[in-house]
Amino acid sequence: KISMVNSEQVNVEIRLPETIKAGEEMEAEVVFSFKEGWHGYANTEANRSSGFMPTTVIFEFPNGVEILSEIIKPEHSYVGGYSVYTGDEVVFRQKVICPVSLTERKRKPVLRAHVHYQVCDENMCMPPVNLKLEKEMNIVR
Repeated sequence: KISMVNSEQVNVEIRLPETIKAGEEMEAEVVFSFKEGWHGYANTEANRSSGFMPTTVIFEFPNGVEILSEIIKPEHSYVGGYSVYTGDEVVFRQKVICPVSLTERKRKPVLRAHVHYQVCDENMCMPPVNLKLEKEMNIVR
């Protein structure tokens, strides 16, 4: 199971609370840490129509998890008139509640995140990346 990917341009990591209390609200996160000078593109019509690959995250929760929110996207800034993500704490998050039934499994449930992005600097863009990150969920009563 891969929960983190590091490159020269960006690190991407799936984050969960160390312990998840069944029946209580929690947040799953995918965190991008862009290296100095690099950025990813926000999922906007202007970016897509200009051919920039938007940064997207889709969480895949185990059956029974109650989804409380849409994916909460990070704030973006602007580079050359385009909406971009920069910096070392760019967080996509989703609020959920995990049922008690997930504490009764033999194996720990797994959260998956499907991540799609492209990083660019002022001169060039790297090829688009598709990742599937996975992390075990430590759910307790």
